[in-house]
Amino acid sequence: MERRKSRIAAFALVALTALSVQAADTRALKPAPPVPLNPKTVTATKGPVKLSLEVANTKVRQDDSLWLRVGLTNLGDEPWKVSSEPLWDAATLPGLDPLRIEVRVAKSGEAVARWKRSDIQWMESLERCLEKFKTEHPEPKRQEFHLIAPKRTVWTPAKRSQSATALSACEGESPPVEFSPYSEVPGWYWIRDEYEVRAVYDNHLDPKYEKYLTEAGRKGLKYKVRVETDWVRLRRLP
Repeated sequence: MERRKSRIAAFALVALTALSVQAADTRALKPAPPVPLNPKTVTATKGPVKLSLEVANTKVRQDDSLWLRVGLTNLGDEPWKVSSEPLWDAATLPGLDPLRIEVRVAKSGEAVARWKRSDIQWMESLERCLEKFKTEHPEPKRQEFHLIAPKRTVWTPAKRSQSATALSACEGESPPVEFSPYSEVPGWYWIRDEYEVRAVYDNHLDPKYEKYLTEAGRKGLKYKVRVETDWVRLRRLP
């Protein structure tokens, strides 16, 4: 009997120790990521502008969102104004904004666009729900631009836009997942084996107009550049 009690006590001690080690591991306390993590970071610099792209999931399942963040760093010695939609709503990164991401098929170089949702029924009841949600959850007033101080960085936000949150709520879906510091860019359908994604900041001027402004003594033209990161390879999981 005593030997049995000793074995039970020893087992309990081992189990308690294991739990203590697990609790001490901060990774065990964090929520599971919404995607398989395999992060990759690339940067590019042109003049005083540094562009950064951090991709959380370079291994994607067929209908995974992209989880990433894009940042602009001011390497210059004077403040720099940036007005860009993705700095308020990262889901707009695949658009035509000067700050954007581009996705292509790795083998062919064919550009890839997001799939448009065709299942949304724009019924009158949905319109009323969206309007009610926006009224009850007013979005903070946006500033007209971001002022990036020297040696500072501004990143795309991790929080989803009010429009995306409202649509999820009105369609009875679960609240949007947040995985800080990364932003979710949904709407993809990965059917090829490999893709590539890069970040682009294209704010350059027409050479003739730039020459005119330079001769007129305009300042801040050194921030009017085009910079793009290297391509990051995305691999589809079986």
